[in-house]
Amino acid sequence: MSKILFVLILVLSACTNTPYSGDGLAGPDEFVMDSYKIREGKFSVLEMEGKEIAAFPPSCLEECAGEMCGGDVHGKVQLAGAVDVPEIAVDGTMRLFEVLAHAKVPTSANLFKSYLLRDNQFLPVDFYKLLKEGDMSQNIVIRGGDKIYIAPSADANVIVFGEVGAPGAYDMPSGFMRLTEALALAKGITPDGDRRYIQVIRGSMCNPKIYTLHWQHVLGLPSDSLLLMPGDIVYVAATPITEWSRFVTKLLPPFIFIGFYPQ
Repeated sequence: MSKILFVLILVLSACTNTPYSGDGLAGPDEFVMDSYKIREGKFSVLEMEGKEIAAFPPSCLEECAGEMCGGDVHGKVQLAGAVDVPEIAVDGTMRLFEVLAHAKVPTSANLFKSYLLRDNQFLPVDFYKLLKEGDMSQNIVIRGGDKIYIAPSADANVIVFGEVGAPGAYDMPSGFMRLTEALALAKGITPDGDRRYIQVIRGSMCNPKIYTLHWQHVLGLPSDSLLLMPGDIVYVAATPITEWSRFVTKLLPPFIFIGFYPQ
């Protein structure tokens, strides 16, 4: 999301800070169900975004050493992005985990946005599951000519605004973030925040899906069942008295109050 859009959102929140009540509303039950889909990994998230990703063929996990394998498995793999080593020689037996270890991928890298190209086509590998969860089903054999891009941490984020201590955009290197973590990064809900209306805006800005949660949901449900995905916006509404105060101070001239206070 562009910085211009983010600034626009903050401006709009200062002008009208009421909970969203239009179409596309969803409750905490649906948010929990979608959170479990997010926890399944990168490609489940992409499916939620409307992108269909086919699994890579089993042959990608098969090693092939020697001259009978053909020339395409030998050679060098090129790396770009958040890596120290731009090129690594492979021999038909070296796997992705080993290549990434040689490349010195930083712990802050955005593994959700990282990807691998083979023959100029995306190969559906979940870097997070491989490096963070030790899922060896993602540890494919690397071929000469493969291209790997390791994204920096800022390539995916969540926006938190409204009645929070520090509105802003926060990096999401894992491809998901707990709602509690996002609120903590934003320095929590201010005293003016209406804790009945913690809303998560997901999807297209023209036709978003809006989840509404109560603070009791945040406290009472497991944090792993309340997950955010890249591009989500968390919005905390103001209490009615704050809304009225903002209306009075922003729209009415200061001198109108002169006669109401004792001299």
